[in-house]
Amino acid sequence: MSLNPALPIVVAVVGGVAASLLSIAIAIREADSHRLVKPGIPFPETEAECRSHGGIWAEGGASRRYGCFLQTGDSGRACTDDIECEDICEAPAGAEYGTKTTGHCTGTRPSLGCHGRLRGGVLYTYVCVD
Repeated sequence: MSLNPALPIVVAVVGGVAASLLSIAIAIREADSHRLVKPGIPFPETEAECRSHGGIWAEGGASRRYGCFLQTGDSGRACTDDIECEDICEAPAGAEYGTKTTGHCTGTRPSLGCHGRLRGGVLYTYVCVD
């Protein structure tokens, strides 16, 4: 029995796609649960709650859904991990995966758009939040 010479390429591509899908699923789960992970920091779900926490109730993202946008108290502060920020620790533009770097805390919660995320001072993923 002979193997098709293209088989290793197919396996590599399928494996790469599976790994990419897993990364995307993890990033989505992290983005969806992000506001629940920050104990003590409220995330209003209604317009009244939003306004009572000093937020702005507005349309946002490509979907144009209404939601609450809160200013963070640590906007622009240097960071190396999400746990240091009210929202996320954004990697600097041009940072490469797996490299050590310092980012900054974002200014609003949620931070819509695509952001490089840091964990332990290392760029580990990009997350797009709509």
